Amino acid sequence: MRRSVAANMPRVHADSYSKELHSDALAIHPEQRAEHHERYPDVPLDRECRPVFRSFKQHDRYLEARGIYKPPKRNRRRVTKATVNQGTK
Repeated sequence: MRRSVAANMPRVHADSYSKELHSDALAIHPEQRAEHHERYPDVPLDRECRPVFRSFKQHDRYLEARGIYKPPKRNRRRVTKATVNQGTK
């Protein structure tokens, strides 16, 4: 089965996701479901025990509450290729 990753990515508009974000990396064990609902009532879990996020703010609050550090995205410098001046003959 082939899957289009780009088609499944959430689109970002202002402060919310256009599609809910299901995080595979933050999935928990099914036995921890009750504890999760006690600590994080505003973050639902799907049937595969993955947290479902609806906005940036909710996502960031959840990461901070769990003690997970999300490093800022590093902006890469644009590198332009130097053009070689080929003299005329």
